[in-house]
Amino acid sequence: MAAELLLFRGDDRAGALARPANEGDGPVQVAIVARDDGDRAKKVALAQEGKAQASGVFLAADAERGKTAFLFPGQGSQRVGMLRDVFDAYPELAPVLALGARWQAFIYPSAASSPEEEDAQKAALTDTRVAQPALGIANLAMAKLLQRHGVLPDMVAGHSYGELVALCVAGALPEATLLGLSELRGQRILEATAHAFDPGTMAAIAADPATTAEQLAGLDGVVIANENAPLQSVISGPTRAVQEAVERLLAAGIAAQAIPVACAFHSALVQDACAAFARDLAAVDVSSPALPVYSNTTAALYPTEPDAIRARLAEHIGKPVRFVAEVEAMYADGARTFVEVGPGRVLTGLVGRVLGKRPHAAIACDRPNEDGVFTFLLALGQLAVRGVPVSV
Repeated sequence: MAAELLLFRGDDRAGALARPANEGDGPVQVAIVARDDGDRAKKVALAQEGKAQASGVFLAADAERGKTAFLFPGQGSQRVGMLRDVFDAYPELAPVLALGARWQAFIYPSAASSPEEEDAQKAALTDTRVAQPALGIANLAMAKLLQRHGVLPDMVAGHSYGELVALCVAGALPEATLLGLSELRGQRILEATAHAFDPGTMAAIAADPATTAEQLAGLDGVVIANENAPLQSVISGPTRAVQEAVERLLAAGIAAQAIPVACAFHSALVQDACAAFARDLAAVDVSSPALPVYSNTTAALYPTEPDAIRARLAEHIGKPVRFVAEVEAMYADGARTFVEVGPGRVLTGLVGRVLGKRPHAAIACDRPNEDGVFTFLLALGQLAVRGVPVSV
Protein backbone atom coordinates (compact mmCIF):
# COMPACT_ATOMS: atom_id res chain seq x y z
CA MET A 1 0.00 0.00 0.00
CA ALA A 2 1.03 3.61 -0.41
CA ALA A 3 2.00 5.73 2.57
CA GLU A 4 -1.05 7.00 4.45
CA LEU A 5 -1.92 9.62 7.04
CA LEU A 6 -4.13 8.50 9.93
CA LEU A 7 -5.80 11.09 12.12
CA PHE A 8 -7.41 10.01 15.39
CA ARG A 9 -9.89 12.53 16.77
CA GLY A 10 -11.57 12.83 20.13
CA ASP A 11 -11.50 14.55 23.49
CA ASP A 12 -8.61 12.43 24.76
CA ARG A 13 -5.96 10.12 23.33
CA ALA A 14 -7.44 6.82 24.50
CA GLY A 15 -10.88 7.67 23.20
CA ALA A 16 -9.48 8.87 19.90
CA LEU A 17 -7.45 5.70 19.35
CA ALA A 18 -10.52 3.59 20.11
CA ARG A 19 -12.24 5.07 17.04
CA PRO A 20 -11.51 4.27 13.40
CA ALA A 21 -8.85 6.50 11.89
CA ASN A 22 -9.95 9.57 9.94
CA GLU A 23 -13.47 9.46 11.37
CA GLY A 24 -15.35 11.37 14.02
CA ASP A 25 -15.11 14.89 15.33
CA GLY A 26 -13.04 16.73 17.88
CA PRO A 27 -9.42 17.74 17.94
CA VAL A 28 -6.75 15.49 16.47
CA GLN A 29 -5.13 13.66 19.40
CA VAL A 30 -2.83 11.39 17.39
CA ALA A 31 -1.47 11.53 13.85
CA ILE A 32 0.28 8.52 12.34
CA VAL A 33 2.06 8.28 9.00
CA ALA A 34 2.44 4.64 7.99
CA ARG A 35 4.25 3.02 5.07
CA ASP A 36 2.33 -0.29 5.18
CA ASP A 37 0.04 -2.37 7.38
CA GLY A 38 2.88 -3.59 9.60
CA ASP A 39 4.19 -0.07 10.09
CA ARG A 40 0.68 1.09 10.90
CA ALA A 41 0.18 -1.54 13.63
CA LYS A 42 3.58 -0.78 15.16
CA LYS A 43 2.93 2.94 15.28
CA VAL A 44 -0.59 2.60 16.69
CA ALA A 45 0.94 0.57 19.53
CA LEU A 46 3.54 3.29 20.13
CA ALA A 47 0.79 5.91 20.24
CA GLN A 48 -1.18 3.84 22.77
CA GLU A 49 1.94 3.83 24.96
CA GLY A 50 2.21 7.61 24.57
CA LYS A 51 5.44 7.42 22.61
CA ALA A 52 5.93 10.00 19.88
CA GLN A 53 8.24 9.24 16.97
CA ALA A 54 9.55 11.76 14.47
CA SER A 55 9.26 9.16 11.72
CA GLY A 56 5.51 9.02 12.01
CA VAL A 57 3.84 9.16 15.44
CA PHE A 58 2.68 12.59 16.57
CA LEU A 59 0.78 13.25 19.81
CA ALA A 60 -1.22 16.36 20.61
CA ALA A 61 0.32 18.50 23.32
CA ASP A 62 -0.53 21.71 25.12
CA ALA A 63 1.09 23.97 22.54
CA GLU A 64 0.17 27.46 21.43
CA ARG A 65 -1.06 26.97 17.89
CA GLY A 66 -1.22 30.65 17.08
CA LYS A 67 -1.36 31.62 13.42
CA THR A 68 -0.03 29.62 10.51
CA ALA A 69 2.63 31.22 8.30
CA PHE A 70 3.66 29.93 4.88
CA LEU A 71 7.32 30.60 4.00
CA PHE A 72 8.47 30.20 0.39
CA PRO A 73 12.15 29.35 -0.24
CA GLY A 74 14.30 31.23 -2.72
CA GLN A 75 17.13 30.52 -5.11
CA GLY A 76 19.49 27.85 -3.86
CA SER A 77 16.71 25.51 -2.74
CA GLN A 78 16.06 24.23 -6.27
CA ARG A 79 17.42 20.82 -7.23
CA VAL A 80 17.17 18.47 -10.19
CA GLY A 81 14.22 16.11 -9.73
CA MET A 82 12.64 18.12 -6.91
CA LEU A 83 9.13 16.99 -5.88
CA ARG A 84 9.01 14.39 -8.68
CA ASP A 85 7.27 11.73 -6.56
CA VAL A 86 4.82 14.33 -5.23
CA PHE A 87 3.79 15.31 -8.76
CA ASP A 88 3.48 11.60 -9.65
CA ALA A 89 1.28 10.87 -6.62
CA TYR A 90 -1.00 13.88 -7.02
CA PRO A 91 -2.18 14.18 -10.63
CA GLU A 92 -4.24 17.24 -9.69
CA LEU A 93 -0.96 19.16 -9.65
CA ALA A 94 -0.51 18.56 -13.39
CA PRO A 95 -1.83 22.04 -14.30
CA VAL A 96 1.04 23.62 -12.36
CA LEU A 97 3.54 21.58 -14.35
CA ALA A 98 1.71 22.50 -17.54
CA LEU A 99 1.95 26.16 -16.56
CA GLY A 100 5.71 25.70 -16.39
CA ALA A 101 6.11 23.39 -19.39
CA ARG A 102 9.06 25.43 -20.69
CA TRP A 103 11.12 24.57 -17.62
CA GLN A 104 10.15 20.93 -17.06
CA ALA A 105 13.16 19.57 -18.94
CA PHE A 106 15.49 21.46 -16.57
CA ILE A 107 13.75 20.13 -13.45
CA TYR A 108 13.26 16.59 -14.75
CA PRO A 109 15.97 15.90 -17.34
CA SER A 110 16.64 12.42 -18.67
CA ALA A 111 18.80 10.22 -16.43
CA ALA A 112 22.40 11.39 -16.49
CA SER A 113 24.80 8.89 -18.07
CA SER A 114 27.92 10.27 -16.39
CA PRO A 115 28.98 12.47 -13.45
CA GLU A 116 29.83 15.20 -15.96
CA GLU A 117 26.32 15.12 -17.40
CA GLU A 118 24.85 15.22 -13.90
CA ASP A 119 26.96 18.29 -13.09
CA ALA A 120 25.80 19.93 -16.32
CA GLN A 121 22.16 19.32 -15.39
CA LYS A 122 22.69 20.90 -11.97
CA ALA A 123 24.44 23.88 -13.55
CA ALA A 124 21.59 24.39 -16.02
CA LEU A 125 19.08 24.56 -13.16
CA THR A 126 21.32 27.03 -11.32
CA ASP A 127 20.98 29.62 -14.09
CA THR A 128 18.99 32.43 -12.47
CA ARG A 129 16.61 32.65 -15.45
CA VAL A 130 15.77 28.97 -14.98
CA ALA A 131 16.11 28.57 -11.21
CA GLN A 132 13.50 31.19 -10.38
CA PRO A 133 10.62 29.90 -12.54
CA ALA A 134 11.54 26.33 -11.58
CA LEU A 135 11.20 27.29 -7.91
CA GLY A 136 7.95 29.04 -8.76
CA ILE A 137 6.58 25.73 -10.07
CA ALA A 138 7.68 23.78 -6.99
CA ASN A 139 6.59 26.39 -4.44
CA LEU A 140 3.20 26.97 -6.05
CA ALA A 141 2.54 23.23 -6.36
CA MET A 142 3.33 22.68 -2.67
CA ALA A 143 1.02 25.53 -1.67
CA LYS A 144 -1.79 24.01 -3.72
CA LEU A 145 -1.18 20.59 -2.18
CA LEU A 146 -1.39 22.00 1.33
CA GLN A 147 -4.59 23.84 0.42
CA ARG A 148 -5.99 20.64 -1.08
CA HIS A 149 -5.59 19.09 2.40
CA GLY A 150 -7.27 22.05 4.07
CA VAL A 151 -4.10 23.77 5.32
CA LEU A 152 -4.48 27.50 4.77
CA PRO A 153 -2.09 30.27 5.82
CA ASP A 154 -2.94 33.24 7.99
CA MET A 155 0.09 35.10 6.60
CA VAL A 156 2.80 34.51 4.00
CA ALA A 157 6.39 35.50 3.29
CA GLY A 158 9.25 34.41 1.07
CA HIS A 159 13.03 34.45 1.17
CA SER A 160 14.45 36.54 -1.68
CA TYR A 161 12.84 35.16 -4.88
CA GLY A 162 10.27 33.33 -2.73
CA GLU A 163 8.60 36.67 -1.99
CA LEU A 164 7.24 36.64 -5.54
CA VAL A 165 5.47 33.34 -4.88
CA ALA A 166 4.17 34.62 -1.53
CA LEU A 167 2.53 37.54 -3.30
CA CYS A 168 1.02 35.17 -5.87
CA VAL A 169 -0.42 32.81 -3.24
CA ALA A 170 -1.84 35.84 -1.42
CA GLY A 171 -3.67 36.83 -4.60
CA ALA A 172 -1.63 39.93 -5.42
CA LEU A 173 -0.10 38.42 -8.60
CA PRO A 174 -1.97 36.20 -11.09
CA GLU A 175 -0.79 32.60 -11.28
CA ALA A 176 -0.77 32.83 -15.06
CA THR A 177 1.94 35.49 -14.98
CA LEU A 178 4.03 34.15 -12.07
CA LEU A 179 6.47 31.98 -14.01
CA GLY A 180 7.03 34.41 -16.86
CA LEU A 181 7.59 37.16 -14.34
CA SER A 182 9.98 34.89 -12.46
CA GLU A 183 12.04 34.37 -15.60
CA LEU A 184 12.07 38.11 -16.28
CA ARG A 185 13.26 38.81 -12.75
CA GLY A 186 16.19 36.45 -13.22
CA GLN A 187 16.93 37.87 -16.65
CA ARG A 188 16.93 41.48 -15.41
CA ILE A 189 19.36 40.58 -12.62
CA LEU A 190 21.79 39.02 -15.08
CA GLU A 191 21.38 41.87 -17.58
CA ALA A 192 22.29 44.37 -14.88
CA THR A 193 25.80 42.91 -14.67
CA ALA A 194 26.16 41.39 -18.15
CA HIS A 195 28.56 44.05 -19.42
CA ALA A 196 30.18 44.84 -16.11
CA PHE A 197 33.90 44.26 -15.69
CA ASP A 198 33.00 42.63 -12.36
CA PRO A 199 29.52 41.19 -11.74
CA GLY A 200 30.42 40.70 -8.08
CA THR A 201 30.03 37.74 -5.77
CA MET A 202 28.71 36.67 -2.33
CA ALA A 203 29.94 34.89 0.79
CA ALA A 204 28.29 33.23 3.79
CA ILE A 205 29.39 34.48 7.21
CA ALA A 206 28.88 32.74 10.57
CA ALA A 207 28.44 35.93 12.59
CA ASP A 208 25.79 38.42 13.61
CA PRO A 209 25.27 41.46 11.36
CA ALA A 210 26.96 43.88 13.78
CA THR A 211 30.15 41.80 13.96
CA THR A 212 30.12 41.31 10.21
CA ALA A 213 29.63 45.03 9.60
CA GLU A 214 32.70 45.82 11.73
CA GLN A 215 34.83 43.65 9.45
CA LEU A 216 33.43 45.34 6.34
CA ALA A 217 34.63 48.80 7.36
CA GLY A 218 36.47 50.48 4.49
CA LEU A 219 35.47 47.89 1.87
CA ASP A 220 33.58 49.88 -0.75
CA GLY A 221 30.42 48.29 -2.10
CA VAL A 222 30.28 45.28 0.22
CA VAL A 223 26.95 44.98 2.00
CA ILE A 224 25.18 42.52 4.23
CA ALA A 225 22.77 41.13 1.64
CA ASN A 226 21.01 38.53 3.81
CA GLU A 227 20.37 38.57 7.55
CA ASN A 228 19.31 34.94 7.71
CA ALA A 229 19.75 33.99 11.37
CA PRO A 230 21.28 35.53 14.49
CA LEU A 231 24.69 34.10 13.58
CA GLN A 232 24.34 33.74 9.81
CA SER A 233 24.74 36.55 7.32
CA VAL A 234 25.54 36.73 3.62
CA ILE A 235 27.66 39.53 2.20
CA SER A 236 27.54 40.75 -1.39
CA GLY A 237 29.56 43.15 -3.51
CA PRO A 238 32.61 43.53 -5.78
CA THR A 239 34.57 40.29 -6.07
CA ARG A 240 37.92 41.50 -4.77
CA ALA A 241 36.32 43.38 -1.86
CA VAL A 242 34.25 40.33 -0.86
CA GLN A 243 37.38 38.17 -1.01
CA GLU A 244 39.17 40.66 1.25
CA ALA A 245 36.22 40.62 3.64
CA VAL A 246 36.39 36.81 3.80
CA GLU A 247 40.11 37.00 4.57
CA ARG A 248 39.50 39.53 7.36
CA LEU A 249 36.73 37.44 8.88
CA LEU A 250 38.78 34.24 8.78
CA ALA A 251 41.70 36.06 10.40
CA ALA A 252 39.32 37.19 13.15
CA GLY A 253 38.29 33.58 13.77
CA ILE A 254 34.92 33.90 12.06
CA ALA A 255 33.85 31.20 9.58
CA ALA A 256 33.39 32.65 6.10
CA GLN A 257 32.99 30.95 2.75
CA ALA A 258 32.49 32.13 -0.81
CA ILE A 259 29.18 31.21 -2.47
CA PRO A 260 29.20 30.30 -6.19
CA VAL A 261 26.75 32.82 -7.69
CA ALA A 262 26.31 34.56 -11.02
CA CYS A 263 26.51 38.04 -9.52
CA ALA A 264 26.21 40.08 -6.33
CA PHE A 265 22.51 39.68 -5.53
CA HIS A 266 20.83 42.23 -3.26
CA SER A 267 23.60 44.80 -3.69
CA ALA A 268 24.18 48.03 -5.61
CA LEU A 269 25.72 46.02 -8.46
CA VAL A 270 22.25 44.80 -9.48
CA GLN A 271 20.53 48.13 -8.90
CA ASP A 272 19.84 48.61 -12.62
CA ALA A 273 17.67 45.49 -12.50
CA CYS A 274 15.23 47.28 -10.20
CA ALA A 275 14.21 49.86 -12.81
CA ALA A 276 14.02 47.25 -15.56
CA PHE A 277 11.88 44.92 -13.44
CA ALA A 278 9.67 47.86 -12.47
CA ARG A 279 8.89 48.31 -16.16
CA ASP A 280 8.01 44.62 -16.43
CA LEU A 281 5.72 44.87 -13.43
CA ALA A 282 3.92 47.86 -14.92
CA ALA A 283 2.43 45.51 -17.51
CA VAL A 284 1.21 42.97 -14.91
CA ASP A 285 -2.17 43.03 -13.18
CA VAL A 286 -1.52 43.52 -9.48
CA SER A 287 -4.22 43.33 -6.80
CA SER A 288 -4.40 44.00 -3.09
CA PRO A 289 -3.34 40.79 -1.32
CA ALA A 290 -6.06 38.77 0.37
CA LEU A 291 -3.59 37.76 3.11
CA PRO A 292 -0.92 39.63 5.06
CA VAL A 293 2.35 39.46 3.09
CA TYR A 294 5.59 40.31 4.88
CA SER A 295 8.43 42.06 3.08
CA ASN A 296 12.12 41.09 3.09
CA THR A 297 12.95 44.74 2.50
CA THR A 298 11.11 46.30 5.45
CA ALA A 299 10.36 43.23 7.61
CA ALA A 300 6.83 44.65 7.79
CA LEU A 301 3.61 44.14 5.88
CA TYR A 302 3.49 44.79 2.16
CA PRO A 303 1.44 47.79 1.09
CA THR A 304 -1.97 47.01 -0.35
CA GLU A 305 -2.12 49.56 -3.20
CA PRO A 306 -1.05 47.97 -6.54
CA ASP A 307 1.51 50.60 -7.55
CA ALA A 308 3.06 50.50 -4.09
CA ILE A 309 3.29 46.70 -4.34
CA ARG A 310 5.04 47.02 -7.70
CA ALA A 311 7.52 49.52 -6.29
CA ARG A 312 8.30 47.37 -3.24
CA LEU A 313 8.76 44.26 -5.36
CA ALA A 314 11.06 46.03 -7.82
CA GLU A 315 13.30 47.58 -5.17
CA HIS A 316 13.52 44.22 -3.41
CA ILE A 317 16.11 43.06 -5.99
CA GLY A 318 18.72 45.55 -4.79
CA LYS A 319 17.86 45.65 -1.08
CA PRO A 320 19.04 43.33 1.73
CA VAL A 321 16.93 40.37 2.80
CA ARG A 322 16.02 41.03 6.44
CA PHE A 323 14.80 37.54 7.19
CA VAL A 324 15.54 37.62 10.93
CA ALA A 325 13.51 40.79 11.47
CA GLU A 326 10.78 39.46 9.19
CA VAL A 327 10.35 36.25 11.20
CA GLU A 328 10.37 38.29 14.41
CA ALA A 329 7.63 40.53 13.02
CA MET A 330 5.51 37.55 12.04
CA TYR A 331 6.02 36.02 15.48
CA ALA A 332 5.01 39.29 17.14
CA ASP A 333 1.85 39.24 15.02
CA GLY A 334 0.90 35.80 16.27
CA ALA A 335 2.61 33.27 13.99
CA ARG A 336 3.55 30.12 15.91
CA THR A 337 3.43 27.51 13.13
CA PHE A 338 5.82 28.18 10.25
CA VAL A 339 5.52 25.93 7.19
CA GLU A 340 8.24 25.85 4.54
CA VAL A 341 6.29 25.59 1.29
CA GLY A 342 8.61 24.30 -1.41
CA PRO A 343 11.68 22.13 -1.85
CA GLY A 344 14.12 21.56 0.97
CA ARG A 345 14.28 22.65 4.59
CA VAL A 346 16.59 25.68 4.59
CA LEU A 347 14.01 28.11 5.97
CA THR A 348 12.83 25.61 8.58
CA GLY A 349 16.32 25.58 10.03
CA LEU A 350 16.65 29.36 9.92
CA VAL A 351 13.33 29.90 11.73
CA GLY A 352 14.50 27.56 14.47
CA ARG A 353 17.71 29.56 14.87
CA VAL A 354 15.83 32.87 14.92
CA LEU A 355 13.20 31.86 17.48
CA GLY A 356 15.28 29.48 19.57
CA LYS A 357 13.37 28.02 22.51
CA ARG A 358 10.37 30.30 22.16
CA PRO A 359 7.13 28.36 21.57
CA HIS A 360 6.80 27.61 17.86
CA ALA A 361 6.98 24.88 15.25
CA ALA A 362 8.92 25.07 11.99
CA ILE A 363 7.80 22.36 9.58
CA ALA A 364 9.31 21.35 6.24
CA CYS A 365 7.15 19.71 3.59
CA ASP A 366 10.11 18.27 1.69
CA ARG A 367 13.51 16.80 2.49
CA PRO A 368 16.11 16.13 -0.21
CA ASN A 369 16.83 12.46 -0.93
CA GLU A 370 13.82 11.24 1.04
CA ASP A 371 10.42 9.88 -0.02
CA GLY A 372 8.57 13.06 -0.99
CA VAL A 373 5.04 11.81 -0.35
CA PHE A 374 5.95 10.32 3.03
CA THR A 375 7.72 13.54 4.04
CA PHE A 376 4.72 15.62 3.00
CA LEU A 377 2.39 13.41 5.07
CA LEU A 378 4.74 13.82 8.05
CA ALA A 379 4.27 17.58 7.71
CA LEU A 380 0.49 17.18 7.66
CA GLY A 381 0.64 14.99 10.77
CA GLN A 382 2.67 17.58 12.67
CA LEU A 383 0.24 20.30 11.64
CA ALA A 384 -2.81 18.26 12.62
CA VAL A 385 -1.71 17.63 16.22
CA ARG A 386 -1.00 21.37 16.60
CA GLY A 387 -4.66 22.07 15.88
CA VAL A 388 -4.18 23.27 12.31
CA PRO A 389 -7.16 22.09 10.22
CA VAL A 390 -6.09 19.14 8.06
CA SER A 391 -8.32 17.04 5.83
CA VAL A 392 -7.33 13.61 4.55
